[in-house]
Amino acid sequence: MTDTPGYRALTEAVAALLDSDRVVFEIRGKHALRVVNGLLTNSLDGLEEGLGRYAFALTAKGRPVAEMRVLPRPGFEEGSPGGGPETVWIDVPAAASEPFREHLARFVPPIFAEHRALDVVRLSLAGPAALALAAEIPGALELSPGRSVDGLPELGCASLGREAAWSGLLVRREDLEVPGLDVVLPAGSRTSASDVLRALAEASGGAAATPEDLDVVRIERGVPVYGREITGDTLPQETGQQDRAISFSKGCYTGQEVVARIHYRGKVNRHLRGLRAETGTALAAGVGLSADGKTVATVTSATTSPRLGPIGLGYVRREHEPGDRVTAPDGSTVAITALPFTFE
Repeated sequence: MTDTPGYRALTEAVAALLDSDRVVFEIRGKHALRVVNGLLTNSLDGLEEGLGRYAFALTAKGRPVAEMRVLPRPGFEEGSPGGGPETVWIDVPAAASEPFREHLARFVPPIFAEHRALDVVRLSLAGPAALALAAEIPGALELSPGRSVDGLPELGCASLGREAAWSGLLVRREDLEVPGLDVVLPAGSRTSASDVLRALAEASGGAAATPEDLDVVRIERGVPVYGREITGDTLPQETGQQDRAISFSKGCYTGQEVVARIHYRGKVNRHLRGLRAETGTALAAGVGLSADGKTVATVTSATTSPRLGPIGLGYVRREHEPGDRVTAPDGSTVAITALPFTFE
């Protein structure tokens, strides 16, 4: 990949991310929080204070159905006070939306909560300078009383003001991905919102970034995504996201027995690692890497980083640590690295 304006904006300034590949589900009902908490690997404690959570939904065998962000009490449809319906939004990758929809249909009793996919989009300002620009969006980010962009922690959420140009939810991104802010808003506002975010990024020395730009940065940062690193064939602890996605002190949830057994009694046989081609051609997803004539790693994502050259993510047998070398099918050498990649 060449050093594009979008990539430079994501890594050096601020980028507008305008291609939404997310689906947001609403879970609404008197027992919505309890129902959702019973499906996910992470605890929802603190959700009512406006703090979101990253989590997995698992099968009974402990395999991921979806990865997600659980977002609290959005401002589109507030429940009535005094014991009215609770509302939770669950933001999933589009690739996980159908498996997750089926999971909800199977495990969420309508008597306790209802679920539906919302007609919304998620747009973003992302990059090292993004947080400083949020308050400059003209008239759009008029937050609900008592909330400040400057005071939002990672995955902190705030409803956009009812009188703002857009009605929706503001979410601070996790720094693990790319720091910045996401705006979840009605699909009908997409064009006007995209124009504002693009103009703001460009006026600040940035640019609009493509999904391909973001994918390069994602791989550099070692962040797994559903459909590549996170699939029905992986275990949560293999992904390296246990500190981010799993609570080992919460109550029961679907798939907990497998997760707990690995945590307290066992270990996984492979780990998500960085892969960096030292000689030969670029890496390719799906390719096996070998040592001593045996396949010991499989590439799940691959790209050419403007700063690092050919790199990828992949699952590596536990016997092989960062610093070891393996061999690609063309005979080239690939170094196993810790994640995220380091720039030296």
